[in-house]
Amino acid sequence: SYTEDVAKAVLDLIQTGRFGLYHITNSGYCSRYQWAEWVLKKIDWSGALFPAKSEDFPSSVLRPTFSALDTFPLKSILGYELPTWQDATERFLRHWLLT
Repeated sequence: SYTEDVAKAVLDLIQTGRFGLYHITNSGYCSRYQWAEWVLKKIDWSGALFPAKSEDFPSSVLRPTFSALDTFPLKSILGYELPTWQDATERFLRHWLLT
């Protein structure tokens, strides 16, 4: 998630006076591979990208196969959903590539 979007949502949440545990993340979801593929297309990278499976990286930590976060409680309080991960990543890339 793009920190600018998260920071805005945190400030907006503070102003509501509500408290609790909220998932704050850009909307939509993708795998790490899909995200990397999308970014590399945006920057016109022509190298090879190979998918990897979690089991290729042994770990003693149990991880869920699908871990997208439910942001509905936040959306119902703030009245808006954070921009999509594509929009957030594109804004980040524009900033990063221009600096």
